[in-house]
Amino acid sequence: MTHQDSKYSDVGYMSKAEGILRGVVGMTMIEAMLVIPSLSETTLVVLVSISIYIVMSAIMRWDPLYALLDMFGRQTSPATIAVTRLPEPHSKAEVEHKKAA
Repeated sequence: MTHQDSKYSDVGYMSKAEGILRGVVGMTMIEAMLVIPSLSETTLVVLVSISIYIVMSAIMRWDPLYALLDMFGRQTSPATIAVTRLPEPHSKAEVEHKKAA
């Protein structure tokens, strides 16, 4: 689903368990709005927006807001120092053999 060469290929993707949890929470919010008829229109609009976002991110198994925050955090974080291994030292026999050749 993601491009392998992409710098941010794994940003924002959630596990299967988190997707299921989000789906359950979003559907519970939707059902709560249907059961409680005394909510004001403003509260209803806010809860509908939040629950649709939660359910859609659960279906996609990707959270765009988390991805945006994670990309912003990666760009502003200090660069990490890459540690590379030095080549293994050669044995004395190999060095002498190369000198003789």
